[in-house]
Amino acid sequence: MLRDIERFLTTILTARAQMITTEAVVIGFKKGARADWEKDVPALAPGGYYVESEKFDKLLEEAYKGQKVRLIDSAEITGFPQERVHTLRSQQESYVMDYEPQVSSFAALMDPIVGNFSSGFVMDVRPHFVHGGEQIAVDFRSGLLVGQLKEVDLFGGNTGALQAAQAKVLKWNSNVLCVKGKYSLAALETVGRGDDAEDYAVFVRARQNVLK
Repeated sequence: MLRDIERFLTTILTARAQMITTEAVVIGFKKGARADWEKDVPALAPGGYYVESEKFDKLLEEAYKGQKVRLIDSAEITGFPQERVHTLRSQQESYVMDYEPQVSSFAALMDPIVGNFSSGFVMDVRPHFVHGGEQIAVDFRSGLLVGQLKEVDLFGGNTGALQAAQAKVLKWNSNVLCVKGKYSLAALETVGRGDDAEDYAVFVRARQNVLK
């Protein structure tokens, strides 16, 4: 009985000592660029899923150039199996969203109302080993908020210009199966219209880290 308990506890401790690092990379393909890469990266073609790390590295190298293929965002986090962890990269900007009139007996003023515009990328994951540790399944959730501030003059130059926030929120939730030495395609979505359209590909890789 004691030996059985010892083996059981050893199994639990061993599993807890094996941490998992999960990576997510979002790559954007401008019009026609994804089709050019389907031959080298079959995961981008219909029915595709896995891409070898060597081929992905070439795709990432091209994305760093920021031309027809560009890196949209990326994240990495490490946690224990079955532990839900998340990481957030965000940027906040203050902007003039409106004016409030202030009237007195001899003058009229417009006080600016300041707002906060946030953008960034969040990744929330819960990975665990399957098939004896040969594969890692990831409950993957992520969100990307992109946008810009645009100046708008509504008062004909009588006051300062307003700033309008234009933003788009993209969310990707998926159960991703990862294997050693490969990236998995978690999502593929077209953003924008016409010549400005881009295909966003979300790749996920999970790997085991053994504590020493």
